[in-house]
Amino acid sequence: IQLPIQKPAKLHGQYFLNLAFTLAADTIWAERGHEVAFAQFPLPWKPAPARAIAQNSMPGLKVRETKTAAVVTGSNFAISFDKVRGTLASWSYQNAELIVNGPRLNFWRATTDNDRGGGNGSLSKQWRDAGLHWLQHRVNGVTVRPLGKSAMRITADVCIAPPVHRQKAFDCVYTWTILGSGDVIAHMRGKIRGEWPAQLPRIGLMMGLSPRLDRVSWFGRGPGESYPDTHSATHF
Repeated sequence: IQLPIQKPAKLHGQYFLNLAFTLAADTIWAERGHEVAFAQFPLPWKPAPARAIAQNSMPGLKVRETKTAAVVTGSNFAISFDKVRGTLASWSYQNAELIVNGPRLNFWRATTDNDRGGGNGSLSKQWRDAGLHWLQHRVNGVTVRPLGKSAMRITADVCIAPPVHRQKAFDCVYTWTILGSGDVIAHMRGKIRGEWPAQLPRIGLMMGLSPRLDRVSWFGRGPGESYPDTHSATHF
């Protein structure tokens, strides 16, 4: 089948050909038009890379630092970093607060039936015996340094471990780069210390948003769950 698809003169984002297969007539279980299958094919059209914004053209930043906090202020935003807890304490844009809790590394999740199966050898028991369900964050040190007039870098050296860790820990470094444009680039890296279960529940970040932020959009598969084993049931 040849389709009369014309390549747009200006490309924006990524393009897909979507095919839907629907019922041609009513049935006892669904009405005419109900979608029973779909197919999706990416088109080989890619837009030009976004134009980079030169750092020297961004608005300048100001920083106010105390023993327990560092506050970075831009033209229409302010970010407060908690040196005691090693994370963002506040992020406001045009005087509106965006976060409740800043991003922190997280190695735990709710366990499933599969995790709890297997008796004493279950993953859930291994994880809890290792203390992964009650990890605590200890901040070893925080540094704040400017990268020119329009960028600031905050680095936090953090140890994440159970209350009694017996030389078992995750030694991690958070790096936050705050730009005059209002962008914040987060980078995390870590090393495992001691013996841990071969499989971890999760490696990710947790962040609490302001309750007034109740809408979200994303580029990816959905809108339902889209774990790797269900990709054929979801589309971009």
